[in-house]
Amino acid sequence: MRKPMESKDNKKIKDNKIIEENKEIKEAQKNKEYRVFQIDEQDNVATALEEIPGGGIARVIGDHPAGADKVKALEEIPEGHKIALRAIAKEAPVIKYNVVIGVATRDIPAGSWVHMHVMKSRYDERSSHLDAVTGAPKDTVYE
Repeated sequence: MRKPMESKDNKKIKDNKIIEENKEIKEAQKNKEYRVFQIDEQDNVATALEEIPGGGIARVIGDHPAGADKVKALEEIPEGHKIALRAIAKEAPVIKYNVVIGVATRDIPAGSWVHMHVMKSRYDERSSHLDAVTGAPKDTVYE
């Protein structure tokens, strides 16, 4: 049995409902407060405890300076990855655990995702040759 065709008016109503639902979801995400963990007050990065969308506001928990309890994500920050708590200049240390874990390879604005694409690890010489998203080596040729 053939399904009756949907009228243009009904389709328009459904499309408008979907658009409104998407707006509501985006608004809820905008108002949600995400969480990042700063291990030591001297750290210039914190760890995202959940995925943070670009534009999301994250509350800094852990050991942080007074008044430095929120940061706005400039881009999506994957769960478990680092976010810059303040601007980090090119060649400046990236500090986590109050220990220099790497060096910025370019200027990193506050709220940016801090990963292999913007820093070089102090402990893993090969990290600068890995894809920032997949972790796959970029310096290996497969035949």
